[in-house]
Amino acid sequence: MGRRRSGASNGSLGRSLLVADAEPAAPATNNAVCARLIVNGAPVAGAQVKATARYSDATFSYGPATTGADGQAQIDFNIDKAKNRYVVAIDVSFSAPGGQAYSATTNFRPRYSFEEPPPSGPVLPNIPTPTGACAANAPAPVEGAQAWVTVNQPNDPNQFDSICARLIVNGAVVSGAEVNAIAYRYGKDAYYGPATTGAEGVAEIGFPVENGKDHYTVYIDVAIKAPNGQTYGATTYYRPVYPTPQ
Repeated sequence: MGRRRSGASNGSLGRSLLVADAEPAAPATNNAVCARLIVNGAPVAGAQVKATARYSDATFSYGPATTGADGQAQIDFNIDKAKNRYVVAIDVSFSAPGGQAYSATTNFRPRYSFEEPPPSGPVLPNIPTPTGACAANAPAPVEGAQAWVTVNQPNDPNQFDSICARLIVNGAVVSGAEVNAIAYRYGKDAYYGPATTGAEGVAEIGFPVENGKDHYTVYIDVAIKAPNGQTYGATTYYRPVYPTPQ
């Protein structure tokens, strides 16, 4: 998975925001919360914006900043010693000039390159194509562990999704490996599995979105244990995007 932007985007509801770098590649990296306030289809200037970031060991407040004529404001911050792979939730509050208050939440998750880089390399030949639901969004087969979800942007809080995992070692798929996953959901993590890889080296774990927070990126760590006891890891994510209420 490449670097991504993350956050909420609900302009008709009054606010939108994102983190400039949703996957910082090193500690002490500069980052920014980019926020916009729109009310009744028009940008709101002069609104005060504050952010609170919840790290693994501390909570920090950033800002305030003030929206310009385009309704946008930027709050710069440094991630300092943010824990690798820990999801940092950022709560953002808007205070409009007329006194109206709005809020939204976004997040980022460091993925430092010196620890467990994602699999890469040449596409491998003669690898069986995933079947069933896991055929959707399947990445090109490369050496190592891979993970993906069948629905990247769920649009119904009651729908189901699937986590798919594949293990390729020395150019050959591994069947009979045990797969477990942990999803870093807003407010409470969720654990899924186990499942077992089949003849094509792929395992599928179905799970309910269960009213996942709108526009909040849910990172998923997948652990794979091969029959010989060797362990592997991969990461994927999904981000609900629900229809805007009319």
